[in-house]
Amino acid sequence: MDEEFSLTKPSSDKTERLDAIEKLVVLWDPSIYDLPVLRGHYFHTVDEVISLSTCSFPDHLQTRAKIILEVTMSRLEDKFCRLMMRNHFLTETDLLSVSYQSISDHYPHRNSTATSYQYNRHSHNASTHSRTNSGSTHSRTNSTSTPPTSSDIVSFSSNSAENPDEYHSPQESHFGSIVDASEIFTGDISDMKAIAHRMIHANHGPRLARAFITACSEIVMNDFSLILGFQELTKEEAQTLPWDALSREMKNWVRATKVTFQVILPRKRWLCYEIFGTEMHGAVFDEAAKSSVMRLIKFAKAASHRMGSAKIIFHLLSMYETLIDALVGTERLFADIANEFINAEIEGTINHIGKAVLGILPVWLDKLAENHLSLTEEGQEGIHPFTKYAIAYISLLVMNHRHSLNILLHDEVTITGNGAVLQGQSEINLLGHIVLTLLSNLNSVLEHKSEKMEPGKQEIFLINNLHYILNLVKDSVLKLQLSADWFQELHERIDRLLSRYLKSCWGNVLASLVDKNLRQRKGMMLFVSTYKAVLRQKLKKFNSAFEATCSSQSSWKVPNPELRQVIRRAISEMVVPVYKLFLAEYHLDPEMYTPKSLEDTIFGLFEG
Repeated sequence: MDEEFSLTKPSSDKTERLDAIEKLVVLWDPSIYDLPVLRGHYFHTVDEVISLSTCSFPDHLQTRAKIILEVTMSRLEDKFCRLMMRNHFLTETDLLSVSYQSISDHYPHRNSTATSYQYNRHSHNASTHSRTNSGSTHSRTNSTSTPPTSSDIVSFSSNSAENPDEYHSPQESHFGSIVDASEIFTGDISDMKAIAHRMIHANHGPRLARAFITACSEIVMNDFSLILGFQELTKEEAQTLPWDALSREMKNWVRATKVTFQVILPRKRWLCYEIFGTEMHGAVFDEAAKSSVMRLIKFAKAASHRMGSAKIIFHLLSMYETLIDALVGTERLFADIANEFINAEIEGTINHIGKAVLGILPVWLDKLAENHLSLTEEGQEGIHPFTKYAIAYISLLVMNHRHSLNILLHDEVTITGNGAVLQGQSEINLLGHIVLTLLSNLNSVLEHKSEKMEPGKQEIFLINNLHYILNLVKDSVLKLQLSADWFQELHERIDRLLSRYLKSCWGNVLASLVDKNLRQRKGMMLFVSTYKAVLRQKLKKFNSAFEATCSSQSSWKVPNPELRQVIRRAISEMVVPVYKLFLAEYHLDPEMYTPKSLEDTIFGLFEG
């Protein structure tokens, strides 16, 4: 290197020193920064600049020294940002780990969170919340009091230690293992620390912090977009976006939120401590984290305004549960001041989503019916697709989200469907009331659907669907939410419908054989030929009515084999004995049906 660029030789001439430093700063080529020897020389030059900026100069030299320092800090800031932007907070491995263990299309319930953290949706004071695990109550402490190390990347869960500042190993969390951040930022940490040390020493720490926060925001957005497929959403876009697209975005939001609180934010905190040290890392991390959190909050609030599809309730409940998980973890991530701000934002969003869920519940099945009642089943009297959808959705709602629903219903639930107001009831009664109301709404929808059908088919349709509901509820999680009286009442209703069907369809068939005047005529034995003709005419009417009824119902279907046999047996027990008695009493030979063939015909019905 030329002698004039050497800063290691002693020199008392401050002007010469400034000249040499200025040339190095101005002429420095960033592309050769990656050469270790030259990089070390450049940092030595920066140290000289900082040292000279504190020296006593004549005014014109003092101004010049400040300009050189400003240029130097600008170069360092630019290099720092370039180093930051070469990295990511998230890897494909993280995504696969979190997705496999925590995300699914059905949003499975996580037992630990909803039960251990009883969220009070009427309160916005984070300090009043109870975090309970195994009987322990966790109080908030300053999360930045314990500096993290490169191997202490934390995966937060509701099963936290008694000391919230105590870090868990990744294996202790249901969110999966997390790659050490030092492996992600390989080769760059030492350079970023070297730059940070010099900028902070030169009183440019706030400038560096702003650059760090901006870079973090850009990195997270890139990670969200490229790895998670998550995009920002406005309230207007939430209303106009096609449902399939919004559904996909809401699923991506759940993954993005989990990954943010389980992976990205812990790594940000680790990186802040590595770069800024004990004094600054807490404040810088708080600000760096806010942008990521607020971006997620904005999306959640926008999406919760969307109405239309009944399926949105599952997405909203999944978002609700994800935010409660996040709220539990924030006390171990943030300093007190930022924690209160972020907690308030998360709690406000939880409250907002909770109100949206409670607003949807009373009309939920109506929305579902709008989407599925137009579907046609094979034969109108069979099990309607809407019944299958509704029971599946209700079961899914209870199985996956019962704890969240109980939290929402804890204080007071008003279901406008039947005007009932619940106060201070047990969890099962609260959720059971919701289930009962939804099943009642389903029954109303089926009743309305059956009104357009002819007599007989109407009853078979209701019997099919109610029997389907009864069997599915009996063998599902819904059974625990309903009383024995409900099952008894449904059995009795099916029996009444069967009696109504028999009377409607088969009463007229038997009427052909019944005539109170026949016995009087038989006793008088008058006009034998006329009497026999009357009997044959009645038998002919019976055969015709029976054949017409069987023909009209030949395409009707009862899918359940046991129910099919019950209905056949009921018809047979109603018709065959009367027919046999008629033939025997009047000594008639069957013209078309023997009692056996009559029974065989009946037992061939409802195959569809």
